Amino acid sequence: MARRVGATVIGTGSPAAADVARGLGAHEFIDLTDGKDLRRFGRPDVVFDTIGGDALARSTSAVAPGGRLISIVAPPPAIDHASDIVFVVEPDRVQLAQIAELVDRGDLTPHIAAEFALGDGQEAFRSKQRGLYGKVVLVP
Repeated sequence: MARRVGATVIGTGSPAAADVARGLGAHEFIDLTDGKDLRRFGRPDVVFDTIGGDALARSTSAVAPGGRLISIVAPPPAIDHASDIVFVVEPDRVQLAQIAELVDRGDLTPHIAAEFALGDGQEAFRSKQRGLYGKVVLVP
């Protein structure tokens, strides 16, 4: 979605996530396990965190002055040089409808990591804990 509006997208994660991130549109990828500086491609205006923990803490020094740090996992720590820090708590109905429209038109394709029968909900939940990248779908 960021790429749709002209953003340069830099994915981060473990090496196993690199191909998935690039497949979803990342221009570059940073391996979070190598201990290197997150700023090797510059300081981004927006950091969107979906990992939390150490990755979120490291992101505070990466975001550009006046930039934004957004996390859907935990409230970001305070940073003096960012103009806005947002913690996404609840989905927005209008935005979800807009996303559904993009999916319906074929402009956005969710990455489905695995499908499970509805009766296998517990196994589906455990699969996410094993680090699958993408959505886990329950089907009737």
